[in-house]
Amino acid sequence: MSSSRHLHATPALLEAARSTLRERVAPALESGEARYAAAMVANALSIAARELELGPTVRKRERELLAGFYGAPGAALEE
Repeated sequence: MSSSRHLHATPALLEAARSTLRERVAPALESGEARYAAAMVANALSIAARELELGPTVRKRERELLAGFYGAPGAALEE
């Protein structure tokens, strides 16, 4: 499997981990503090998955908007 195929599978893997954590692991935790920690980890997994899926597109658009704002439309801004 090529590295680009791994990257496409990563958001799905993160979602599977998040679902398992929220649906199977967290309910089995007795402590409210532990359940809260599990929810925080699940949310972090969701953020990471969204960043992997949307990040390149969002960063590209952000650079375009900044270039326009600074009066240099079409300028190549470094990442």
